[in-house]
Amino acid sequence: MNYKLKISYDGTDYHGFQIQKNVEKTVESVLKSKIDELFNVNVKLISAGRTDKGVHALGQIINFNIDLDINPNRMKNAINKVLPDDIRVEEVEIVDDDFHSRYSAKNKTYIYKIYTGEKNIFLDRYYYHYNKHDNSDKEYKYLSDEIDLNNFQKYLDVLKGSHNFKYFCLHSNYKHIKNKNFNRNVFDAKIFKVNNIENNNDIYHIEIKADGFLYKMVRVIIKSVFDSIENDISVDEFKSIFESDKFQKYRVMPANGLYLKELRY
Repeated sequence: MNYKLKISYDGTDYHGFQIQKNVEKTVESVLKSKIDELFNVNVKLISAGRTDKGVHALGQIINFNIDLDINPNRMKNAINKVLPDDIRVEEVEIVDDDFHSRYSAKNKTYIYKIYTGEKNIFLDRYYYHYNKHDNSDKEYKYLSDEIDLNNFQKYLDVLKGSHNFKYFCLHSNYKHIKNKNFNRNVFDAKIFKVNNIENNNDIYHIEIKADGFLYKMVRVIIKSVFDSIENDISVDEFKSIFESDKFQKYRVMPANGLYLKELRY
């Protein structure tokens, strides 16, 4: 039976999703160990995306095959009982044998969350914080307490469509790969302000939907937009970046604000 699971997790204390050599705690390693113990199997998990260290998920999708016929709701409840509090199975369903969490996906959406204003210890774990009055971090001084949504959106609009995103990734994963395809199709990219009734902080979400993403692509894109605004780089100049043949030089937004939001099949 091929089981498809939708899971959410707080990635703060994990070294990413994927099992890695010499790394004890990843989301996948915890999930696999619990499923193996529960059902006396040695399962191979297939994931839709390999989120990095510190990145969260609202709708990560995994699937696995086991020779057991288990009611999906029973499986969900059983796994959740043994999982730590920062990982949760949201849905379980039985799917066709040819379903593959990664290769069957038509698109995926990432969301990046930012808050401004005074430091809020209850937001820091899940949002990137910027306070324009804190000049100790010159690297991120470009943000203001009130982000110009219309201006920001003009830069995001440039991303839409099929482009070579070689500039918007980190090269360490690809430098040994010949003829790497850096083309990706971005279906939507938008920024919006979120109503916040609990405190005085302003909350902003940036969502990007595409058919696929390169290594750290979302965080590099957002950092590049902010840098462009800070350095008075026009939208037309920003657009020319797509024609660049250079890799981005390790300029990324922090991981804590990034979420894998959803997959569509």
